[in-house]
Amino acid sequence: MHLLDDPFHAVLPAEHKLARNRRAIKLEQLAGETWVGGAPTSSWFQIVRNSCHQAGFEPTVAFTTDDYLAVQAFAAAGAGVSVIPGLAVHHPLPGVQIRTLASPPVRQISLARRAHGFRSPASVTMVDALKTAAAQQPG
Repeated sequence: MHLLDDPFHAVLPAEHKLARNRRAIKLEQLAGETWVGGAPTSSWFQIVRNSCHQAGFEPTVAFTTDDYLAVQAFAAAGAGVSVIPGLAVHHPLPGVQIRTLASPPVRQISLARRAHGFRSPASVTMVDALKTAAAQQPG
């Protein structure tokens, strides 16, 4: 069951040349930058690398972590830029600027459960809570 689409956003050091740009950033504007992101085996790497290839460049990833707060901390320290899911930037760290991407990669968030499995009251409540939370996301 599809819950929501979660578009990625650019995470920039506060002093980055594009940080004050209020218009959507094109991914190719980040070509040549030092990047922070997931390891080569992560879903982040697969999604973002594919999007960068479509934009005509290979991201140069200098620091790898699958922890989105750590990604923001690296960006805040000026170690690089990143592109991470919108749900991961609802609460940006000091020292970073979050910018919308013109044609962002999008991850689809879904719920899977057995078609004929037992529906305990707790699982029904969880499904309802996830649907409610997904419906409240901007998008």
